[in-house]
Amino acid sequence: MNEYESHDDESAPQISVRFWLGECWTEGPDVNLDGDFEQEVAALPRIGEVVRWQESHFFETVAVLHHVTSFGVDYHAFLDPAEDAARERLHRLGGLCLRDRFVLAHQSGTPISQIAQAADLGPSDVVRYMREQTELAAADGRDLAAEVTSGGTEGVDIAGLDTGAVLAALWNHLPTAEGEREAPLSAEEARTLFDAREGRVDTLYGRRMQVVLTGDRFNAWLYNHKNAVPTGWGCGSPGAATAQAVIEHLRATGDVTGAPLRSNTEYGQAMQARLAAVLESGH
Repeated sequence: MNEYESHDDESAPQISVRFWLGECWTEGPDVNLDGDFEQEVAALPRIGEVVRWQESHFFETVAVLHHVTSFGVDYHAFLDPAEDAARERLHRLGGLCLRDRFVLAHQSGTPISQIAQAADLGPSDVVRYMREQTELAAADGRDLAAEVTSGGTEGVDIAGLDTGAVLAALWNHLPTAEGEREAPLSAEEARTLFDAREGRVDTLYGRRMQVVLTGDRFNAWLYNHKNAVPTGWGCGSPGAATAQAVIEHLRATGDVTGAPLRSNTEYGQAMQARLAAVLESGH
């Protein structure tokens, strides 16, 4: 990959580009990039080039899209951490890089078209990027799919638990989909569904899960991000349960329902504490 630096060049016409760095990418207490930022550059980065940001962070260009409007052309460059250390830091901050989002969703059974739509990218961009990243990992003797779906050190531990109970507990603590089943799943029912899907569950009875439960640990980021975080819920909402809380409750009680719920305020406090801990560590 070539390195691209978005330095100003007064001799060239400037192009306004909105760079997407990813949710939860936080550089310090005064810089919180929750999504993207706009910058004037002399030339558009090309797919595969690395963008240097704040001199010390490197992001790979996943795609560059343009939209024609009545005011002209808008450019949007989608970036992803180009180094493992940056990906791990983003994880600790509560985010997940595009690479891992794509791989996790794909491994759970989510169609490529839906993955692309959620990311505002074209299906070909998603397929190409996943293929390139998988091949790079394989060249180093690594199984990227296994690494991502297990969640690494952030993965939820389900070793020793009944697979049917795990699936039932996770499903029971998600919001009911409109017009879909409301009655709780039993461990016995879920075990049959688990076997039929070989532990890879995208959506079940209308509830989006996006989990791979084939090992001793699983990556719960998409599960939590899409369903178990009470973002936007009113003050009267009962709250939501994270995958970790659901599994801890299951392990302690054997019950696939009744895990403690967390309010929107409690979720915000937990995220602030997590952010502060990472910033204080200096990593």
